[in-house]
Amino acid sequence: MSPVDTSVKIGSLELENPFILGAGPPGISGASLKRFAATKPGAVVTKSIGVKPSPGQKLSLSHSELSEDSVMLTDPWSFKSFEEWIQKELSIAKEGGVPVIISLQAVTDTPADDIKRMAGLAEEAGVAAIELSAFGSSPNVVTGEGIGAVQDPKRTYAVARAAKETVTVPVIVKLLPEPSNLADLVKAAEDGGADAIASRDTIFPAISFDIYTKEPPLARNIGTWMPELSGRSIKEVALGYVVEIFRRTELPIIGLGGVARWQDAVEMVIAGATGIGVCSAAMTHGPDIFTELKEGLEAYLQDQDVTLDELRGTGLQGMERGNERGLTELLVEVDSDECTACGTCALVCPVQAPQQKDDVFWIDPSICVRCGFCVHYCPVSCIEVKS
Repeated sequence: MSPVDTSVKIGSLELENPFILGAGPPGISGASLKRFAATKPGAVVTKSIGVKPSPGQKLSLSHSELSEDSVMLTDPWSFKSFEEWIQKELSIAKEGGVPVIISLQAVTDTPADDIKRMAGLAEEAGVAAIELSAFGSSPNVVTGEGIGAVQDPKRTYAVARAAKETVTVPVIVKLLPEPSNLADLVKAAEDGGADAIASRDTIFPAISFDIYTKEPPLARNIGTWMPELSGRSIKEVALGYVVEIFRRTELPIIGLGGVARWQDAVEMVIAGATGIGVCSAAMTHGPDIFTELKEGLEAYLQDQDVTLDELRGTGLQGMERGNERGLTELLVEVDSDECTACGTCALVCPVQAPQQKDDVFWIDPSICVRCGFCVHYCPVSCIEVKS
């Protein structure tokens, strides 16, 4: 059986596979990046590095009860200085043998000047690409105002243009989009000369409480913002933004958010992603997550006899087919031979269409609204929607 080609290009950067260790706690140091590079993801990304190190708190993490691969976190930019990264940490990271992408964050009122200086020195240090942190394009990160970062298109354009005027390696603009500014951010990245777009980062504000102590499981002592949520619990949101960005640009997209299984990675490609970012699952599973993801993706491509290029963005056509099917007259039917009469369908149905007869359930078409909820929750998969 011939090997499957999973190589991708992000601008001029060629990766052996689409998996990229996303910026975050796994990239806290050169040694950590080298550790994750051992299982050969396509590339690794440093923690976001500011023109000055983050003050005070280094990191605070808590497992989210929403999913074993979800994390609540307080994750400031790197507490190591930019100079430490250039002089020491990057060289250690490069020993891992995969491309190292540096994530830069201008947490000042002079972002373009800061990015120019840092990007130029980073290229001299041998990084494979520059990622511009979404938080660095959010002016209120500097002041700590609001309840979370709000990315600004003008600042996004300014830092993208500054980086492109300075370096020859690819420049990746990371987005933290909202429905109201998504199109403007994509255009800002394109106009600024970005070679690729990464989306998305964490979701905030996020919090949980111990119901007896009334305290949250993690602290945030930098500013007043609450922690953030990342991991598999934000996958559907992350996929949605990749689809919307794919609709609006021809730039390659690095899809981030919720990838913890090879099936999640396939969904990212179907949504339109070229690169597949993994961060929270790398924290919960360690470096071996990349071996699992690569093997699963390769097996899927082989089984489906499809290439990454052929698969990419096919979700748009799938959405069109689904929407068209929703306009046709559909029937929801129960396979009586498989039905165990557990009653789950009747429990979840909003209109009580499932009816029981002779120890099996059937769906009353005069009541059914074809929502598909029973199909999703049937424990033995004996309910089917037919056109």
